Amino acid sequence: MRHKKSVFLLISVLYITSGWGNAKTQAAQDGVVASPAFGVAVAVAPVAGLPQAASSFKIRISITNGTQRILVHSGPIQIDPVQIEIREADRTVPLETDFGCRRHRSGKCGPDVHGSGFVTMSALVVMPGTTNAFDFDIGREFKLDSSHSYLIDVIAKDFVLVEAPTSVIDAPPPFRDQYLTHYQEYNYTKLAPIRSNSITLQ
Repeated sequence: MRHKKSVFLLISVLYITSGWGNAKTQAAQDGVVASPAFGVAVAVAPVAGLPQAASSFKIRISITNGTQRILVHSGPIQIDPVQIEIREADRTVPLETDFGCRRHRSGKCGPDVHGSGFVTMSALVVMPGTTNAFDFDIGREFKLDSSHSYLIDVIAKDFVLVEAPTSVIDAPPPFRDQYLTHYQEYNYTKLAPIRSNSITLQ
């Protein structure tokens, strides 16, 4: 009897494990599983000089695609591909400028600026083996006090890795990027949010 129970238990485990494996594989094929971003990196650095608090402080955000597939931002164009996190030493978020309130649609800045001031971006596409970099002026969005220090890092979100056909890859960039906005038509994998390194602004 004990032998029969052991065999039954073994068969049950194999069946459950097999079913879980098949479900996971199917989900990955459907592009609904968020995967770690192996080969994809996000970096943030001061554009020039030492990081010092001022009314204008620019950081350079670099997104590197070290994979064999195309990295595509899958969110709407009015949603930034990166989220900038800035905190004071006590983890307090600095006050926003009027422009920052509009861009973030921040309700705490009053009804006159809530829900307006989008900054739209074109589709962000990073081809295999390349890096896309863009500058971002934090001082336009946050009121930086030179008597405080701030910790800044970046989170890239809503990215997918796409296996596109040669006809799409070889198309001129404006057409290629437009095709890739319909990434659901190709094999793709969603990526979990990717966090950058941190820099300290003093």
